[in-house]
Amino acid sequence: MMMKSLYCGGTEGLSVSPSEALKLLPVATFYQLRGLQRRCEMSLSQSLTLDNTVSIYKAAKHHGGAELCRFCEGFFLQNMDQLLDREDFHSLLLGGFSQELLYPGLGTRSGLDQDQDLLVLLRDLENVLIQRLYILHSACRE
Repeated sequence: MMMKSLYCGGTEGLSVSPSEALKLLPVATFYQLRGLQRRCEMSLSQSLTLDNTVSIYKAAKHHGGAELCRFCEGFFLQNMDQLLDREDFHSLLLGGFSQELLYPGLGTRSGLDQDQDLLVLLRDLENVLIQRLYILHSACRE
């Protein structure tokens, strides 16, 4: 897929399955193939389910997929009631998220730093929720 995108000069018409996208995302990031990275993010965002959203979010965080992270955060908010019953989501919220994924290259971190990372994730979720509520509230005024 990567070679096809290189030889064809882009990702237009390139079909990437979610499993391929998960494998291609780190390669596209490493080689700074922004079009291929975006195509992978789009494929993964279209395949989000309750079962895979945490693993896709972790992959997006690790490989700098900012748009995919935001999409996952929106999915978290839309499905919070169901996600709160899942062990993998609990692990993500309660600090089971690898610190190396949140901040690559910083090595081992203290408990205080881990708490800070959890606060960053919760703040990001809160910001997405606030933005969506603001959009809804503005629409209601019209």
